[in-house]
Amino acid sequence: MAQAGHKLAGPSGVLQRRAWGEPHEAQPSRVAAADDVPVLVSLRGVPAWSGMSSRYPGGSGRTATRQGAYGPRCRRAGARRVGQVGSGSIRRVMVAAVLVLVGGLAGCGWWQSDDGDDAISFEVVRSPEFVNRLIPGERPLALVEVRGDAQPGPVELVATSSLDGMTVRVGPSSIAVGGVAEVWVEVPEVDQDVPFTVTVVASRGAEEVSLAIDATAVPGVDDVADTAGQIVQVFLDTMATEVPGLPATADDLMGGTPVAGLLVVTHYVWFTPEYEVGLAWHIMVAPDDFAELYVRPRTVLAPTRAFRIGSWSTALAGGPVDVREIDPPAEVTR
Repeated sequence: MAQAGHKLAGPSGVLQRRAWGEPHEAQPSRVAAADDVPVLVSLRGVPAWSGMSSRYPGGSGRTATRQGAYGPRCRRAGARRVGQVGSGSIRRVMVAAVLVLVGGLAGCGWWQSDDGDDAISFEVVRSPEFVNRLIPGERPLALVEVRGDAQPGPVELVATSSLDGMTVRVGPSSIAVGGVAEVWVEVPEVDQDVPFTVTVVASRGAEEVSLAIDATAVPGVDDVADTAGQIVQVFLDTMATEVPGLPATADDLMGGTPVAGLLVVTHYVWFTPEYEVGLAWHIMVAPDDFAELYVRPRTVLAPTRAFRIGSWSTALAGGPVDVREIDPPAEVTR
């Protein structure tokens, strides 16, 4: 019985507990009845499981491993043996033992999925959900945030790319739970569309989580910087006091780069030490050529302020400018 696994219904579907193994073994009590059947009521100690992995729902390719961790409730769980019982009571005692064991494991949070995985103390999420087309050069790829148990010690982040010649950096490379890091790539020159995957690995102690980010490298150059600078200046002229710390002129916005590579609406972003500033403008004639700008403090995952101009071409031509605040988008654009 000590080597048996059980299928149990958990919050995310059908879950399975791994068989008990070394270094702790089940210690069954012996029954002094005629059939002398061993009965296991509870276990003495909790096994130090190792080499486990977890696949989180959502996102792309997130996996995790955990080695030899005890939960605080599990450490307080003692073991006891029952005395001798008659054979007529064996079945009821065994059922009760299973229920006690199931309840104890549920309290420790050690449920495992069908492939033998268990949960770990943190996870990594990404933004945005989809990354589009990136032209050669240094480009922002995505944001990652660490969530979960705020244990002492930071989470270390490293990243690699499947595309030859691409370099990847993560900054900051060490963050606490609740922290946000930016993933940047140096896209090499390509002569055709080339899909690639960047894998971000987050680790803390024996725990490790990986997150895959898919995108496409495409040929191209930044040929919209001048237009982006003119439009963003219209916003800055009217909102200099709205967002403390935002530069007053477009010349003070650094690291400008096109993002997304989409048709109809063009996207561009800049970065200051404090903010990411994202701009989008509709490639249409007035009055349907709106422009929108979002501001994201670089320590958080999503934009916190956003503004809109009804017609950017009218504004650039010296016409009336109507800048109004709107709800910020749920995620950045990449």
